[in-house]
Formats: sequence, C-alpha cells, structure tokens
Amino acid sequence: MIFLLLVIIASTGIIIMFRMFPRFNVDTDQAITINYITAALIGLLADSTHTPVSQLTHSSWFLFSVLVGVILIIGFYLFALSAQKAGVAVTAISSRMSVVIPVAAGFLLFGDVATSTKLAGIMLALVAFYFTSKTEKAEKADKRYLYLPLLLFVAIGINDTSIKMAQAKFITDDYFEFVYTSFFFAFLVGVILLFFKKKTRKISFNTVIGGVLIGAINFCSIFFLVRGLTTMPVSTFMPVYNVSVVAVSSLWGFAVFKERLSALNWAGIALAILSIILIAM
Repeated sequence: MIFLLLVIIASTGIIIMFRMFPRFNVDTDQAITINYITAALIGLLADSTHTPVSQLTHSSWFLFSVLVGVILIIGFYLFALSAQKAGVAVTAISSRMSVVIPVAAGFLLFGDVATSTKLAGIMLALVAFYFTSKTEKAEKADKRYLYLPLLLFVAIGINDTSIKMAQAKFITDDYFEFVYTSFFFAFLVGVILLFFKKKTRKISFNTVIGGVLIGAINFCSIFFLVRGLTTMPVSTFMPVYNVSVVAVSSLWGFAVFKERLSALNWAGIALAILSIILIAM
C-alpha cells in the first residue's frame, strides 16, 4: 500500500509541475529531455551495485526497458500533438482509458481474479475518467486526427503492460537498473527529437531547474510504480493509481490553482472515490 500512495503523490506532483511551467517560462520539450537524463542519473547514483553497462545489456529485462523508455518520450510528444490536433478532452480521456489494457492483461496473462465487485469498480473508474475530463466549454474534435488519441491509448496501455511484464517475469531485485536504463533510452530519443525540431530555443536556467525537478519526481513515480506492482494485482493497482491521480490533481487544481469544476467534474471525483472502494474490496 505504501508504494501505491507514493506513486500517487509523485504522479500528482508531475501534473502540478507541468501546470506551473508556463508561469516560469519553462520550455516543456527541453525540460522533458532534461528530466529523463536527470532521472537516469538519480537511478544510477542510487544503485549500490554499480552494475557494468555490458552486464545491463544482457539482462533479461533489457529489451523491456528500451521499449518503456522509447514509449515514455514518444507518448509525451504524441499527447501534445493529439491535444493540439484532435482536442484536449478526447486526448485526456483516451490516455486515461488506456488503463483497460494492463487491466485486461492482468486477467488474461497474470492470473488476476475478475470479481463482479472489481469489474464494477473498473467500469466506474472509466466513467470517472470521462466526467473529470469534460469541460463546460464545448470542444469539437477534428475527426481527421482521431487516430492520434487512438495511438496514444495503445502506446500508454502497452507501456504500462510492459512494465508489469518486466516486473512479473524478469526483474528480481534490480529495480534501480531497470528504471534508470528506461530513462536513459527516453533521454536518447528526446535528444534526437530535439535535434530534428526546426526551432529550438536557447535553454534557460528555469528550464534546467524545471527539468531537474520533474526528473527527480519522475524517477520516484516509475520506481514506486514498478515496486508497487509487486504488492498487488495489476488489475487492482493500475485503476486505483490512475483514478486517484485524476481525483487528487483535480482537487488540487480547484483548491490551489482556482480552477473551476463543473457539476459533472464533481460527479467524476465522487465516482472515482467509489470506484477505488469497490476495486479494493
């Protein structure tokens, strides 16, 4: 339970940090790339085994770490592009609904038990995702780009399932190595994407600080996620984790950033709490 609470706190912290970036003129693309090398270095320094790189490449989980790292950074750019082209609401909903993929994998691949109470809780969580993502201002999605949120849905779902697969089948006690290797490959892809970007701003001090702070929190988020998946079934952990982050970040936005919540948003938060209770029963 402690790892679940810690990953919820860390993931909510990442969302809060992103919301603060515009206030401090932080270049998000650059900060994201800095975040990944920061997270990789934190994991490397925290790893007391100091495993040689040559040994890491022969680890049974190595290919999964590459996959996770690549999808982490690609998923971020895909989210940004989808929000711009297809709409913010449909993008947010698709990213959160992707939880059905690791949940289905839990039932089909990892022996999770699909009780009626848990299934009801998962269905309520999906409704909660939809309600909390809806805004009062009507937003028309551009049908030409609806493939983008679909790709995002698949990418995030595959990423979460890959983390679970690596944890369940290949990782023994080398959690640090898996996490910092994943972040290192995310950093490499991020550098390549920045290189091909037509207009790149000069990296500012605020961007560096923002990237380092996000990196520290992001490392904690993924590390606690991997560790947390060892403590309970993925079909329980992932829905509770995701719906908790949505509820807590929405409440934080209301209390601190003075964001307005509609009646539908409040209903979504209430359903989120109820879904957590049902899934955890």
